[in-house]
Amino acid sequence: MVLVNPASGHRRGTLIYNNIVKPMLENSDIRHDCYITQSARSTTEFILRTDLGIYSMVMIVSGDGLFHIILNAIYRKLRNESQFLDLLKKLPFAIIPSGTSNGVALSLKFDNAYLATKSAIEGSSNPLDMFQIVQMESKNVLWDCCVFSWALPGEHDQYQERILRWIPFASIRELLAPLIVIGISKTFRASISFKEVSTSVDYYKKKPHVINFPDTPVKFWAVSNIPRPAPDVYLSPQLKIDEGAVDFVFSDSISRLELLDLYLKMADASYLNHPKAFIYKVTELTLEPRGEHKGFMSLSGESISTEPVRLKVYPQAARIVYKK
Repeated sequence: MVLVNPASGHRRGTLIYNNIVKPMLENSDIRHDCYITQSARSTTEFILRTDLGIYSMVMIVSGDGLFHIILNAIYRKLRNESQFLDLLKKLPFAIIPSGTSNGVALSLKFDNAYLATKSAIEGSSNPLDMFQIVQMESKNVLWDCCVFSWALPGEHDQYQERILRWIPFASIRELLAPLIVIGISKTFRASISFKEVSTSVDYYKKKPHVINFPDTPVKFWAVSNIPRPAPDVYLSPQLKIDEGAVDFVFSDSISRLELLDLYLKMADASYLNHPKAFIYKVTELTLEPRGEHKGFMSLSGESISTEPVRLKVYPQAARIVYKK
């Protein structure tokens, strides 16, 4: 099964499927069905009415957002955690980048659709960690394998993916979103607690050994299961997608100039030496937004309601096809 997001990136999804993915699959004698998505709702409805058990793989031609939508549609379809995890073990995914961020593909070192398709055809099924988000007020359960953003990164996603969507050029949106967020530079407050795991990697050692912040200011806040969430963001070079833990990047009080410096240094991960950036490796995390500014939350760029949440990592819960 191939699902294509025609609006992803610079509206290149259908073009990439027709000119690259489809010919390569046909040349390899791989039969497939194709569904062109129209919206998150229509994609969810398609998953709900489709028997995924007849397919050997789900190939996604899009950015990371469609992967998130498909995962949660499958969970909604089954309504059972055990059955959901059992299906993920049997039904591997393959990601063909055509979106704005393409974090999963970049983290697997595929920066174009040809290499990603070739890897999916020639590769094997490999483990992929998942994390579950439980929204404590609405009781919703959400799943993802990429990035959970709040505070200024959540604001950034809101501007780039929604508020500035009227701008036809993605490159302009990508430039304006961080400038607006840094210019406004809101300070959020939250209660944060987490379960940390030990690691020998140096850049985890400079942080304060605190696992409970009962009421702290927050500027930058992101949880990632992938090392490179976007072309200009190298969040955690040593992070592995199957190690059973995610990286939590956090900054509390930071000036606009320091924040600009931090953003600029994310392209090559040199921000890890920034005195106001702290990074933790965690398996569980609780976030309770407080104060006047509750902000925006997003999973893989897809907006979710802002409320207290619990995050839990499910080690190697899914499978992803690529050639190592």
